[in-house]
Amino acid sequence: MSMMKSAVCTLFALLVLSGAAFAADTAPADKASADKAPANTNKISIALSAGAFFPLNSSTKDEYNNCWTRVSLKTFEAEKPREWRFIAEGGAFNLSGESNVKLYPLTFGVEKGLTESRNIQPYLTFRAGPYYGKVTEDATGLDEDHIGLNANASFGATVKKKFYVEVRYDYFSRFAGTDFDGISLSAGMRLFDIKL
Repeated sequence: MSMMKSAVCTLFALLVLSGAAFAADTAPADKASADKAPANTNKISIALSAGAFFPLNSSTKDEYNNCWTRVSLKTFEAEKPREWRFIAEGGAFNLSGESNVKLYPLTFGVEKGLTESRNIQPYLTFRAGPYYGKVTEDATGLDEDHIGLNANASFGATVKKKFYVEVRYDYFSRFAGTDFDGISLSAGMRLFDIKL
Protein backbone atom coordinates (compact mmCIF):
# COMPACT_ATOMS: atom_id res chain seq x y z
CA MET A 1 0.00 0.00 0.00
CA SER A 2 2.82 2.41 0.81
CA MET A 3 4.27 1.81 -2.68
CA MET A 4 0.90 2.71 -4.22
CA LYS A 5 0.67 5.89 -2.13
CA SER A 6 4.18 6.86 -3.19
CA ALA A 7 3.31 6.25 -6.84
CA VAL A 8 0.15 8.39 -6.57
CA CYS A 9 2.07 11.22 -4.86
CA THR A 10 4.82 11.06 -7.50
CA LEU A 11 2.26 11.09 -10.31
CA PHE A 12 0.45 14.08 -8.84
CA ALA A 13 3.73 15.98 -8.39
CA LEU A 14 4.70 15.28 -12.02
CA LEU A 15 1.31 16.49 -13.26
CA VAL A 16 1.59 19.69 -11.22
CA LEU A 17 5.15 20.34 -12.42
CA SER A 18 4.12 19.64 -16.02
CA GLY A 19 1.18 22.01 -15.64
CA ALA A 20 3.43 24.66 -14.15
CA ALA A 21 5.71 24.40 -17.16
CA PHE A 22 2.66 24.75 -19.42
CA ALA A 23 1.38 27.78 -17.48
CA ALA A 24 4.77 29.47 -17.59
CA ASP A 25 4.95 28.84 -21.32
CA THR A 26 1.53 30.42 -21.91
CA ALA A 27 1.82 33.38 -19.52
CA PRO A 28 1.57 36.86 -21.10
CA ALA A 29 4.93 38.14 -22.33
CA ASP A 30 4.56 41.74 -21.10
CA LYS A 31 2.50 43.92 -18.79
CA ALA A 32 0.27 45.26 -21.57
CA SER A 33 -0.79 41.77 -22.64
CA ALA A 34 -1.05 40.72 -18.98
CA ASP A 35 -3.57 43.54 -18.42
CA LYS A 36 -5.71 42.16 -21.24
CA ALA A 37 -5.41 38.52 -20.15
CA PRO A 38 -8.10 36.86 -18.01
CA ALA A 39 -7.36 36.78 -14.29
CA ASN A 40 -7.20 32.97 -14.22
CA THR A 41 -4.57 32.55 -16.98
CA ASN A 42 -1.90 31.10 -14.67
CA LYS A 43 -3.53 27.96 -13.40
CA ILE A 44 -3.40 24.21 -13.85
CA SER A 45 -6.62 22.25 -14.24
CA ILE A 46 -6.66 18.58 -13.26
CA ALA A 47 -9.22 16.22 -14.80
CA LEU A 48 -10.29 12.64 -14.08
CA SER A 49 -11.60 10.17 -16.65
CA ALA A 50 -12.91 6.61 -16.50
CA GLY A 51 -13.88 4.17 -19.19
CA ALA A 52 -13.57 0.78 -20.83
CA PHE A 53 -10.51 -0.59 -22.64
CA PHE A 54 -10.78 -3.24 -25.35
CA PRO A 55 -7.63 -5.18 -26.38
CA LEU A 56 -7.38 -5.66 -30.14
CA ASN A 57 -5.33 -8.86 -30.28
CA SER A 58 -7.55 -11.96 -30.39
CA SER A 59 -5.11 -14.04 -28.31
CA THR A 60 -5.03 -11.32 -25.65
CA LYS A 61 -8.84 -11.22 -25.55
CA ASP A 62 -9.00 -15.01 -25.22
CA GLU A 63 -6.38 -15.06 -22.45
CA TYR A 64 -7.28 -11.93 -20.47
CA ASN A 65 -10.88 -11.03 -21.36
CA ASN A 66 -12.05 -8.44 -23.87
CA CYS A 67 -13.06 -5.51 -21.63
CA TRP A 68 -10.93 -3.81 -18.96
CA THR A 69 -11.35 -0.71 -16.83
CA ARG A 70 -9.26 2.43 -17.41
CA VAL A 71 -8.91 5.54 -15.25
CA SER A 72 -6.60 8.54 -15.64
CA LEU A 73 -5.61 11.90 -14.22
CA LYS A 74 -4.38 14.57 -16.59
CA THR A 75 -3.70 18.24 -17.04
CA PHE A 76 -6.73 19.78 -18.71
CA GLU A 77 -7.66 22.88 -20.66
CA ALA A 78 -11.38 23.63 -20.73
CA GLU A 79 -10.98 25.52 -24.01
CA LYS A 80 -8.53 23.70 -26.26
CA PRO A 81 -5.90 25.84 -28.03
CA ARG A 82 -5.78 26.07 -31.83
CA GLU A 83 -2.01 25.48 -31.69
CA TRP A 84 -0.37 22.33 -30.34
CA ARG A 85 0.01 22.59 -26.56
CA PHE A 86 1.80 20.44 -23.96
CA ILE A 87 -0.23 17.91 -21.92
CA ALA A 88 0.58 15.20 -19.36
CA GLU A 89 -1.38 12.18 -18.13
CA GLY A 90 -1.06 9.29 -15.71
CA GLY A 91 -3.36 6.30 -16.05
CA ALA A 92 -4.21 2.80 -14.90
CA PHE A 93 -5.53 -0.09 -16.99
CA ASN A 94 -6.82 -2.97 -14.89
CA LEU A 95 -8.22 -6.47 -15.38
CA SER A 96 -8.98 -8.61 -12.35
CA GLY A 97 -10.06 -12.23 -12.59
CA GLU A 98 -8.31 -15.57 -13.01
CA SER A 99 -5.51 -13.46 -14.45
CA ASN A 100 -4.63 -10.02 -13.11
CA VAL A 101 -3.12 -7.43 -15.44
CA LYS A 102 -2.22 -3.90 -14.42
CA LEU A 103 -0.71 -1.30 -16.76
CA TYR A 104 0.33 2.14 -15.46
CA PRO A 105 1.42 4.59 -18.19
CA LEU A 106 2.82 8.08 -17.53
CA THR A 107 2.78 9.95 -20.83
CA PHE A 108 3.50 13.43 -22.16
CA GLY A 109 2.58 14.99 -25.47
CA VAL A 110 0.59 17.62 -27.31
CA GLU A 111 -3.06 18.56 -27.73
CA LYS A 112 -4.92 20.78 -30.18
CA GLY A 113 -8.52 21.96 -30.56
CA LEU A 114 -10.06 21.44 -34.01
CA THR A 115 -12.62 24.26 -33.81
CA GLU A 116 -13.28 27.30 -31.65
CA SER A 117 -16.71 26.18 -30.44
CA ARG A 118 -17.24 26.89 -26.73
CA ASN A 119 -20.06 24.37 -26.12
CA ILE A 120 -18.73 21.26 -27.85
CA GLN A 121 -15.12 21.44 -29.01
CA PRO A 122 -13.41 18.47 -30.72
CA TYR A 123 -9.68 17.94 -30.17
CA LEU A 124 -6.73 15.65 -30.92
CA THR A 125 -4.08 14.44 -28.48
CA PHE A 126 -0.80 12.54 -29.01
CA ARG A 127 1.28 11.29 -26.07
CA ALA A 128 4.11 8.87 -25.29
CA GLY A 129 6.08 7.78 -22.25
CA PRO A 130 6.99 4.88 -19.99
CA TYR A 131 4.62 2.40 -18.42
CA TYR A 132 4.88 -0.17 -15.67
CA GLY A 133 3.07 -3.46 -16.22
CA LYS A 134 2.41 -6.48 -14.02
CA VAL A 135 0.77 -9.80 -14.86
CA THR A 136 -0.10 -12.46 -12.28
CA GLU A 137 -1.90 -15.74 -12.87
CA ASP A 138 -2.60 -18.13 -10.00
CA ALA A 139 -3.29 -21.16 -12.19
CA THR A 140 0.11 -21.12 -13.92
CA GLY A 141 2.15 -19.28 -11.29
CA LEU A 142 2.94 -16.51 -13.77
CA ASP A 143 4.22 -13.39 -12.01
CA GLU A 144 5.97 -10.94 -14.30
CA ASP A 145 6.54 -7.20 -14.27
CA HIS A 146 7.95 -4.91 -16.91
CA ILE A 147 8.82 -1.30 -17.75
CA GLY A 148 8.13 -0.44 -21.37
CA LEU A 149 6.86 2.19 -23.81
CA ASN A 150 3.30 3.42 -24.19
CA ALA A 151 2.16 5.68 -27.02
CA ASN A 152 -1.43 6.83 -27.44
CA ALA A 153 -3.60 9.01 -29.64
CA SER A 154 -7.05 10.37 -28.76
CA PHE A 155 -9.93 12.04 -30.54
CA GLY A 156 -12.30 13.69 -28.11
CA ALA A 157 -14.63 16.56 -27.43
CA THR A 158 -15.11 18.88 -24.47
CA VAL A 159 -18.67 19.70 -23.43
CA LYS A 160 -19.50 23.05 -21.77
CA LYS A 161 -15.76 23.46 -20.99
CA LYS A 162 -16.01 21.04 -18.06
CA PHE A 163 -16.76 17.51 -19.30
CA TYR A 164 -15.18 15.51 -22.10
CA VAL A 165 -15.51 12.23 -23.99
CA GLU A 166 -12.75 10.39 -25.85
CA VAL A 167 -11.98 7.48 -28.09
CA ARG A 168 -8.34 6.48 -27.80
CA TYR A 169 -5.79 4.01 -29.20
CA ASP A 170 -2.95 2.75 -26.98
CA TYR A 171 0.23 0.99 -28.06
CA PHE A 172 2.14 -0.95 -25.38
CA SER A 173 5.51 -2.58 -26.00
CA ARG A 174 5.04 -6.36 -25.57
CA PHE A 175 5.68 -8.14 -22.33
CA ALA A 176 4.76 -11.52 -20.84
CA GLY A 177 4.57 -12.68 -24.47
CA THR A 178 1.43 -10.58 -24.97
CA ASP A 179 0.27 -7.71 -27.15
CA PHE A 180 -1.74 -5.29 -24.97
CA ASP A 181 -2.59 -2.71 -27.67
CA GLY A 182 -6.21 -1.59 -27.68
CA ILE A 183 -8.99 0.95 -28.01
CA SER A 184 -10.73 2.69 -25.13
CA LEU A 185 -13.88 4.77 -24.71
CA SER A 186 -13.98 7.12 -21.75
CA ALA A 187 -15.65 10.16 -20.24
CA GLY A 188 -14.23 12.63 -17.76
CA MET A 189 -14.56 15.94 -16.02
CA ARG A 190 -12.42 18.73 -14.64
CA LEU A 191 -11.91 18.16 -10.90
CA PHE A 192 -10.19 21.31 -9.69
CA ASP A 193 -7.80 24.15 -10.57
CA ILE A 194 -4.46 24.96 -9.00
CA LYS A 195 -3.62 28.66 -9.21
CA LEU A 196 0.05 29.53 -9.68
